[in-house]
Amino acid sequence: MSFAARTENARGPLHYPQFRRALLSRAASTAGDWMQIVAAGWLTYQLTDSAVAVGALTALSRGPAIALSSYGGVLADRFDRRRLGIACCAAQALAAAALAILTWDGEVDLAALYSLTLAIGLANALSNSAIQIAATTTVPPELSKRAIALTSVTSSTARALGPALGGGLVAVLGPGPCFTANALSFVVVVVALATIAPSHEKPAPGSPQGLRETISAARAHQVLAVALVAAGLFATLVAPLQELAPAIARRNGDGAHVLGFLLAALAVGGILGNLVLSRLSERGVARSQLVSGGMLACTAALLSLAADGGYALDIAAMLCAGACWQIIYVETLSVVQLEAPRGSSGRMVGLFYTTFLGGLTVGAMAMGAVFDLAGVDIGLAISAAGLAVYALWRMRGAALDGDGAAQSKQGSAEQ
Repeated sequence: MSFAARTENARGPLHYPQFRRALLSRAASTAGDWMQIVAAGWLTYQLTDSAVAVGALTALSRGPAIALSSYGGVLADRFDRRRLGIACCAAQALAAAALAILTWDGEVDLAALYSLTLAIGLANALSNSAIQIAATTTVPPELSKRAIALTSVTSSTARALGPALGGGLVAVLGPGPCFTANALSFVVVVVALATIAPSHEKPAPGSPQGLRETISAARAHQVLAVALVAAGLFATLVAPLQELAPAIARRNGDGAHVLGFLLAALAVGGILGNLVLSRLSERGVARSQLVSGGMLACTAALLSLAADGGYALDIAAMLCAGACWQIIYVETLSVVQLEAPRGSSGRMVGLFYTTFLGGLTVGAMAMGAVFDLAGVDIGLAISAAGLAVYALWRMRGAALDGDGAAQSKQGSAEQ
């Protein structure tokens, strides 16, 4: 590493004002999103007294990200990412503001709530990749991985604080202030993006153009394929812990009391995971070892949860799972973003989001069914077994390190 690179690395991503603004906007936006999720869910239940209606709201909010994130990646590669992010965030601000006005005036109904939630979800799906990459390009390439890690841990922290703030506001003032706060959070993102230099890569000759070509290119690229499979499997087997935490807490007969502590432990674990990842990366630990080791450590956490050793052990297990989540998420996302062929990083990041969110959704439904049919302990043990088998097999397979751009389907066949 050159002296200049060592100097930049010592400064860190927070040395750069554009990245600091992007990070602040990500925190505001994520907290606003979760405040709206709490308020919208509460309002839906108030309007309908139906859990099915709340589930439909979740589908309208999350569904577009699963279906359209890959297409958002295509847009991120074709257009200026900063302008795309500004346009989509402005649309989300308008939709959230409209919902706030209707709620304040007492004119909101289920149709308006559903349609405006869908509009926000659509704009979010189309801008996710663009905003992620635009923020990362505000730092030198050698700091990109640390920037991704900081962005992830900031989102995790905001994801922990947002529901608490939203719940408090709903209890005291109703859902209107949450929708207002979410609208303002999108304005913060627009202002931050406006200060970032234009971000657009000219596609390399032969780079994938459509969704099918992107999937084919990812499958043919050994490193990208490994990262996407690892992320998808982890999302399916472990990420649903967040959605299914109420079931884990309730088995102790005091679910409402301990649920908040379990979710907080998951978020705090993410912060600790970022510190561990930074130390291990400085020591030169390979990506493959970080991902496989993180999966094995998470296996131990899942088995501890399955053993049901009491509150203290459950919270410690959630801390460990949160740390592993952070390490695996950052490592796989950084591989996908940084190893993608020139001009296709947006497509690959979009494919990553589709894979992760799709795996999380499928995993939550599957694990929920197992929890109901066989019990929470059995469901957690099954997830642990699947994760351990993959991690041990992965340790004997292809690495996540090095220049994956030169690797092809031939390399994949050697696994």
